[in-house]
Amino acid sequence: HRDLHSFPTRRSSDLTAVEALTNPGNADAAGRARYNVVSYGAKGDGSTDDTTAITTAINAAHTNPRGAGGIVFFPPGTYMITAALPVYSDTVYQGSGINATVIKLKSGSSDMFAGGASGSEINSFSFQQMTLDGNSLGGNGINVYGFGYTIFNVVVRNFAQKGITSSHDHSADPQAPDSMEAMIVTTKVHTCAGGGIYWNGPHDSMFTNVVVYHYGPASGSPINGIETTSNAPGLVAVGCHVWGVNHYYAWKLGGQGQLIGCQGEGASNTELVILANGSQVIGGSFYAAGGNDNVYGIQIGATGGTAVAGTVIQTKIDGCLAGAVNFLNDGGEGVIQPLVYQTSGSAFQGTPSNSNIIGLGLNGGALNGVTDTNDPFARLPGILVARGKIGL
Repeated sequence: HRDLHSFPTRRSSDLTAVEALTNPGNADAAGRARYNVVSYGAKGDGSTDDTTAITTAINAAHTNPRGAGGIVFFPPGTYMITAALPVYSDTVYQGSGINATVIKLKSGSSDMFAGGASGSEINSFSFQQMTLDGNSLGGNGINVYGFGYTIFNVVVRNFAQKGITSSHDHSADPQAPDSMEAMIVTTKVHTCAGGGIYWNGPHDSMFTNVVVYHYGPASGSPINGIETTSNAPGLVAVGCHVWGVNHYYAWKLGGQGQLIGCQGEGASNTELVILANGSQVIGGSFYAAGGNDNVYGIQIGATGGTAVAGTVIQTKIDGCLAGAVNFLNDGGEGVIQPLVYQTSGSAFQGTPSNSNIIGLGLNGGALNGVTDTNDPFARLPGILVARGKIGL
């Protein structure tokens, strides 16, 4: 015989905790941090316009009684929207997985997620575990003005403009404890007509395992896979891959950056353009693909611009017949040591500065760029050439 009175009585706090786990969508006076969009009327059935319901959930999280911010949760489903959804500081936009939660434009020309502006930047927000689908409509997938945020395990696809656009005002750095850097991790951006990622800040950001592909076409204004500006120096990209056949540049570094173990392929003009002093390309590979053979591998500087100095190139460049390295406006003081494979064309184009340390490993049959009687680089000091098994 059991004495029922010997069992402890449930406290109200226990009930609150259980309810929070089983029904996380009700944001009440207790200020629970998780806001389920379905609890605010979203259907996620692939046809209903869920814009108002999702916006209501986001605004509820933003005005959380315990302080701004909270988790806006999207259960599995396809959520159709017709207008931009707001992005606020300290707010987490969390799905149930990239194949489980899809937010899709039903109509309209707006961005899908937008927030912040110069002088009123947002920070410390996050996108996680979801797919953003522009349905070949709209503007950009994510368009924000801010810093200190993360994008993790997200797919951004099918937008009429760019997949991700980010800007930052350096004077805003002291606004939050976690200022400056933003991070994009394990994310895919593809099939966006205006390009993949446009990074106008924040500076000192990090991209890890990011894949950008099938964007463009390249007609009209040049379309780039990943582009940074002079307002976004200090980018470190690790294990990132940009590919396709419709883009003008795969990578365009307008700000100083480091590419470590990254790849660029299939551009119609150049796989990587370096426009900032002190940029480094270590490991990885850059190569022609998709029938775009008469292209440059890596370009240093631009016509009419400032000479670019301090470049480090230690990577493989494959099949870029216009020139593996194009010294278009080289300021020297660099280390240029590519491993080049191409069957014809020039390994080097343009004129490298005498202040560079140059080491060229060349194979595949291309003769231009090898120290030879007809080679314009034969008179330059510090060139190390390896052709086949012969080192000079």
